[in-house]
Amino acid sequence: MSNKKLKFIVWEDAFGCPEGWQRKDEVQYQTSIVHSVGFVIAETQTTLTIAPHIAGKKQNSRQVAGCITLPKRQIISVSSCRVLE
Repeated sequence: MSNKKLKFIVWEDAFGCPEGWQRKDEVQYQTSIVHSVGFVIAETQTTLTIAPHIAGKKQNSRQVAGCITLPKRQIISVSSCRVLE
């Protein structure tokens, strides 16, 4: 896996949706800032997909776990991480 493909991503997500009903004055009008780290496994003009877990380096087929696809319009910043193997 290329070192330049491991990324630290800061992005904005929706916040809220508690169980049940609540009064309007109890609603929290905010979003959530999320920090994610993973290997870039796919990218389009509008999305970035990362996987924090990749297995099968010595096998014919690789497996991934924990993948997330982020809309680029929600990404605040992307930084490269260095991998020491």
